[in-house]
Amino acid sequence: MIFDYLEAPVGGPLRAMATELGMIVGVEAVERTLPGAALRDRFRLLEKSQGIHGVVFPCAMSAQHRASLEFHPELKALDLDASREGFSPVLMSFLQLAAAYGWNPEGRRVSLLVSESTAHHGESIKAEMSRVGMNVSLMKLERGEDARHLSQTDCLWLCHGLPVQLHRLHLSASSVVVDCGRAFDLPPSLTASQNRYLAGRVRGLCPADGGLTTLTYLHRIHRLLRRALGSSRSGVGSWQRQRSTSPKGVRV
Repeated sequence: MIFDYLEAPVGGPLRAMATELGMIVGVEAVERTLPGAALRDRFRLLEKSQGIHGVVFPCAMSAQHRASLEFHPELKALDLDASREGFSPVLMSFLQLAAAYGWNPEGRRVSLLVSESTAHHGESIKAEMSRVGMNVSLMKLERGEDARHLSQTDCLWLCHGLPVQLHRLHLSASSVVVDCGRAFDLPPSLTASQNRYLAGRVRGLCPADGGLTTLTYLHRIHRLLRRALGSSRSGVGSWQRQRSTSPKGVRV
Protein backbone atom coordinates (compact mmCIF):
# COMPACT_ATOMS: atom_id res chain seq x y z
CA MET A 1 0.00 0.00 0.00
CA ILE A 2 1.43 3.37 -1.02
CA PHE A 3 0.28 6.55 0.69
CA ASP A 4 0.49 9.27 -1.92
CA TYR A 5 0.17 12.99 -1.35
CA LEU A 6 -1.85 14.41 -4.22
CA GLU A 7 0.34 17.54 -4.25
CA ALA A 8 3.59 15.55 -4.54
CA PRO A 9 3.14 11.86 -5.43
CA VAL A 10 5.62 9.41 -3.89
CA GLY A 11 4.55 6.13 -5.56
CA GLY A 12 6.41 6.55 -8.84
CA PRO A 13 8.97 3.95 -9.89
CA LEU A 14 8.34 1.68 -6.89
CA ARG A 15 4.74 1.18 -7.95
CA ALA A 16 5.77 0.51 -11.54
CA MET A 17 8.43 -1.99 -10.50
CA ALA A 18 6.12 -3.85 -8.11
CA THR A 19 3.33 -4.00 -10.70
CA GLU A 20 5.69 -5.47 -13.31
CA LEU A 21 6.52 -8.24 -10.84
CA GLY A 22 2.86 -9.14 -10.49
CA MET A 23 2.39 -7.58 -7.06
CA ILE A 24 -0.92 -6.06 -6.04
CA VAL A 25 -0.30 -2.37 -5.43
CA GLY A 26 -2.83 -0.10 -3.76
CA VAL A 27 -2.60 3.68 -3.54
CA GLU A 28 -4.16 5.83 -0.83
CA ALA A 29 -4.41 9.36 -2.20
CA VAL A 30 -4.11 11.83 0.67
CA GLU A 31 -4.31 15.61 0.79
CA ARG A 32 -1.82 17.35 3.05
CA THR A 33 -4.76 19.19 4.58
CA LEU A 34 -6.60 15.97 5.45
CA PRO A 35 -7.49 16.08 9.18
CA GLY A 36 -5.55 13.65 11.33
CA ALA A 37 -8.77 11.98 12.54
CA ALA A 38 -9.78 11.19 8.94
CA LEU A 39 -6.36 9.71 8.20
CA ARG A 40 -6.58 7.55 11.33
CA ASP A 41 -9.86 6.13 9.99
CA ARG A 42 -7.99 5.01 6.88
CA PHE A 43 -5.24 3.52 9.02
CA ARG A 44 -7.83 1.51 11.01
CA LEU A 45 -9.32 0.08 7.82
CA LEU A 46 -5.90 -0.98 6.58
CA GLU A 47 -5.00 -2.64 9.85
CA LYS A 48 -8.08 -4.81 9.45
CA SER A 49 -7.07 -5.83 5.94
CA GLN A 50 -5.42 -9.19 5.43
CA GLY A 51 -2.31 -9.90 3.38
CA ILE A 52 -0.67 -6.46 3.30
CA HIS A 53 3.09 -6.99 3.43
CA GLY A 54 4.40 -3.44 3.07
CA VAL A 55 3.42 0.20 3.30
CA VAL A 56 5.22 3.22 1.85
CA PHE A 57 4.77 6.62 3.48
CA PRO A 58 5.89 9.98 2.06
CA CYS A 59 9.36 10.99 3.16
CA ALA A 60 8.01 14.50 3.76
CA MET A 61 4.97 13.31 5.69
CA SER A 62 3.42 16.17 7.64
CA ALA A 63 3.91 16.32 11.40
CA GLN A 64 0.17 15.98 11.98
CA HIS A 65 -0.09 12.86 9.83
CA ARG A 66 3.02 11.33 11.37
CA ALA A 67 1.52 11.86 14.81
CA SER A 68 -1.61 10.03 13.64
CA LEU A 69 0.55 7.11 12.53
CA GLU A 70 2.04 6.77 16.03
CA PHE A 71 -1.34 5.47 17.23
CA HIS A 72 -1.15 2.57 14.76
CA PRO A 73 2.06 0.64 15.53
CA GLU A 74 0.98 -2.44 13.57
CA LEU A 75 0.64 -0.41 10.39
CA LYS A 76 3.81 1.56 11.13
CA ALA A 77 5.69 -1.75 11.46
CA LEU A 78 4.94 -2.46 7.78
CA ASP A 79 6.88 0.63 6.63
CA LEU A 80 9.25 -0.62 3.92
CA ASP A 81 11.82 2.08 4.76
CA ALA A 82 12.04 1.38 8.50
CA SER A 83 15.37 0.20 9.93
CA ARG A 84 13.96 -2.33 12.42
CA GLU A 85 14.85 -5.21 10.06
CA GLY A 86 18.49 -4.16 9.81
CA PHE A 87 19.59 -1.17 7.81
CA SER A 88 16.94 0.67 5.84
CA PRO A 89 16.89 0.16 2.04
CA VAL A 90 18.55 3.53 1.36
CA LEU A 91 21.38 2.94 3.87
CA MET A 92 21.95 -0.61 2.64
CA SER A 93 22.19 0.70 -0.93
CA PHE A 94 24.63 3.40 0.11
CA LEU A 95 26.88 0.92 1.95
CA GLN A 96 26.90 -1.44 -1.05
CA LEU A 97 27.90 1.33 -3.43
CA ALA A 98 30.55 2.59 -1.02
CA ALA A 99 32.02 -0.93 -0.83
CA ALA A 100 31.92 -1.27 -4.61
CA TYR A 101 33.98 1.91 -4.99
CA GLY A 102 36.34 1.19 -2.10
CA TRP A 103 35.04 4.12 -0.03
CA ASN A 104 35.23 3.20 3.66
CA PRO A 105 32.47 5.07 5.57
CA GLU A 106 33.89 4.47 9.04
CA GLY A 107 35.10 7.68 10.68
CA ARG A 108 33.90 9.87 7.80
CA ARG A 109 32.36 13.26 8.49
CA VAL A 110 28.90 13.55 7.00
CA SER A 111 26.64 16.58 6.57
CA LEU A 112 23.03 15.56 6.14
CA LEU A 113 20.91 18.37 4.68
CA VAL A 114 17.18 18.18 5.34
CA SER A 115 14.22 20.54 5.26
CA GLU A 116 11.65 21.00 8.00
CA SER A 117 9.36 18.44 6.34
CA THR A 118 12.08 15.76 5.98
CA ALA A 119 13.78 16.30 9.36
CA HIS A 120 12.16 13.24 10.93
CA HIS A 121 13.45 11.04 8.13
CA GLY A 122 16.88 12.64 8.45
CA GLU A 123 17.04 11.67 12.12
CA SER A 124 16.54 8.02 11.15
CA ILE A 125 19.30 8.17 8.54
CA LYS A 126 21.62 9.87 11.03
CA ALA A 127 21.05 7.11 13.60
CA GLU A 128 21.85 4.44 11.02
CA MET A 129 25.03 6.19 9.86
CA SER A 130 26.20 6.44 13.45
CA ARG A 131 25.91 2.65 13.73
CA VAL A 132 28.62 2.25 11.09
CA GLY A 133 30.94 4.78 12.74
CA MET A 134 30.15 7.86 10.65
CA ASN A 135 30.18 11.30 12.30
CA VAL A 136 26.95 12.94 11.18
CA SER A 137 25.82 16.56 11.42
CA LEU A 138 22.16 17.19 10.67
CA MET A 139 21.45 20.56 9.02
CA LYS A 140 17.90 21.82 8.49
CA LEU A 141 17.48 24.02 5.45
CA GLU A 142 14.46 25.61 3.88
CA ARG A 143 16.39 26.94 0.88
CA GLY A 144 19.31 25.00 -0.59
CA GLU A 145 21.22 28.24 -1.15
CA ASP A 146 21.43 28.78 2.63
CA ALA A 147 23.88 25.91 3.09
CA ARG A 148 26.96 26.83 5.06
CA HIS A 149 30.46 26.20 3.77
CA LEU A 150 31.18 22.49 4.02
CA SER A 151 34.88 22.32 3.24
CA GLN A 152 35.55 19.85 6.07
CA THR A 153 32.87 17.32 5.20
CA ASP A 154 33.74 13.98 3.60
CA CYS A 155 30.22 13.21 2.47
CA LEU A 156 27.28 15.52 1.74
CA TRP A 157 23.82 13.95 1.83
CA LEU A 158 20.96 15.88 0.25
CA CYS A 159 17.56 14.82 1.52
CA HIS A 160 15.35 17.86 1.17
CA GLY A 161 14.26 18.11 -2.45
CA LEU A 162 15.63 21.65 -2.74
CA PRO A 163 18.06 22.99 -5.38
CA VAL A 164 21.70 23.28 -4.32
CA GLN A 165 24.44 25.34 -5.95
CA LEU A 166 27.57 23.27 -5.34
CA HIS A 167 29.98 26.11 -6.08
CA ARG A 168 28.65 27.96 -3.03
CA LEU A 169 29.42 25.13 -0.63
CA HIS A 170 33.23 25.09 -1.04
CA LEU A 171 33.38 21.30 -0.90
CA SER A 172 36.78 19.66 -1.00
CA ALA A 173 37.80 17.80 -4.14
CA SER A 174 37.45 14.46 -2.34
CA SER A 175 33.94 15.07 -0.95
CA VAL A 176 31.26 12.58 -1.96
CA VAL A 177 27.82 14.02 -2.74
CA VAL A 178 24.70 11.86 -2.42
CA ASP A 179 21.29 13.06 -3.60
CA CYS A 180 19.31 10.47 -1.66
CA GLY A 181 16.10 12.46 -1.95
CA ARG A 182 15.37 10.91 -5.34
CA ALA A 183 15.03 7.52 -3.63
CA PHE A 184 11.97 8.99 -1.90
CA ASP A 185 10.59 10.71 -5.01
CA LEU A 186 11.65 14.15 -3.85
CA PRO A 187 12.72 16.62 -6.56
CA PRO A 188 16.44 16.31 -7.42
CA SER A 189 18.70 18.79 -5.67
CA LEU A 190 21.35 18.67 -8.39
CA THR A 191 21.07 19.61 -12.03
CA ALA A 192 22.20 17.36 -14.88
CA SER A 193 25.35 19.46 -15.37
CA GLN A 194 26.20 19.20 -11.67
CA ASN A 195 25.85 15.44 -11.82
CA ARG A 196 28.19 15.32 -14.81
CA TYR A 197 30.71 17.34 -12.82
CA LEU A 198 30.47 14.96 -9.87
CA ALA A 199 30.75 11.86 -12.03
CA GLY A 200 34.55 12.17 -11.97
CA ARG A 201 34.63 11.50 -8.24
CA VAL A 202 32.63 8.51 -6.99
CA ARG A 203 30.18 8.06 -9.81
CA GLY A 204 27.87 5.49 -8.24
CA LEU A 205 27.13 7.64 -5.20
CA CYS A 206 26.44 10.93 -6.88
CA PRO A 207 23.69 10.98 -9.55
CA ALA A 208 20.23 11.97 -8.42
CA ASP A 209 18.62 9.29 -10.58
CA GLY A 210 21.54 6.86 -10.58
CA GLY A 211 22.62 3.76 -8.69
CA LEU A 212 21.52 4.71 -5.20
CA THR A 213 17.91 5.31 -6.20
CA THR A 214 17.59 2.12 -8.24
CA LEU A 215 19.19 -0.01 -5.53
CA THR A 216 16.87 1.47 -2.92
CA TYR A 217 13.81 0.44 -4.94
CA LEU A 218 15.24 -3.08 -5.34
CA HIS A 219 15.89 -3.41 -1.61
CA ARG A 220 12.30 -2.40 -0.88
CA ILE A 221 11.05 -5.07 -3.28
CA HIS A 222 13.40 -7.64 -1.73
CA ARG A 223 12.16 -6.79 1.77
CA LEU A 224 8.58 -7.09 0.55
CA LEU A 225 9.21 -10.54 -0.92
CA ARG A 226 10.87 -11.75 2.29
CA ARG A 227 7.84 -10.69 4.30
CA ALA A 228 5.42 -12.24 1.83
CA LEU A 229 7.24 -15.59 1.85
CA GLY A 230 7.40 -15.58 5.64
CA SER A 231 7.71 -18.59 7.89
CA SER A 232 4.53 -20.13 6.48
CA ARG A 233 6.34 -21.00 3.27
CA SER A 234 8.80 -23.86 2.99
CA GLY A 235 11.65 -21.57 2.00
CA VAL A 236 12.98 -19.59 -0.92
CA GLY A 237 14.42 -22.62 -2.68
CA SER A 238 11.11 -24.47 -2.60
CA TRP A 239 9.21 -21.37 -3.66
CA GLN A 240 11.52 -20.84 -6.62
CA ARG A 241 10.90 -24.41 -7.80
CA GLN A 242 7.12 -24.18 -7.46
CA ARG A 243 6.41 -20.56 -8.36
CA SER A 244 4.68 -19.35 -11.50
CA THR A 245 6.04 -16.55 -13.66
CA SER A 246 5.02 -13.91 -11.09
CA PRO A 247 4.72 -13.90 -7.28
CA LYS A 248 0.90 -13.91 -7.07
CA GLY A 249 -0.78 -12.52 -4.01
CA VAL A 250 2.03 -10.28 -2.82
CA ARG A 251 0.53 -6.95 -1.77
CA VAL A 252 2.24 -3.63 -1.18
